[in-house]
Amino acid sequence: MLKIQQLVSIFLQLVTGIMNVFTTAKSMEELEEKIQRLVQKITGQLLECRQLKAMV
Repeated sequence: MLKIQQLVSIFLQLVTGIMNVFTTAKSMEELEEKIQRLVQKITGQLLECRQLKAMV
């Protein structure tokens, strides 16, 4: 199980990233692409945290 601090940190990165994308995207295609990249980045961070936890 992940620590709540890790989850909160990752969640806040996701929320901040989404707000940033909404304010900077100039088209629907750009919005979709940036959201997809952000979600992939956040998913990678979650998987990395989980793998590190499994190693301990």
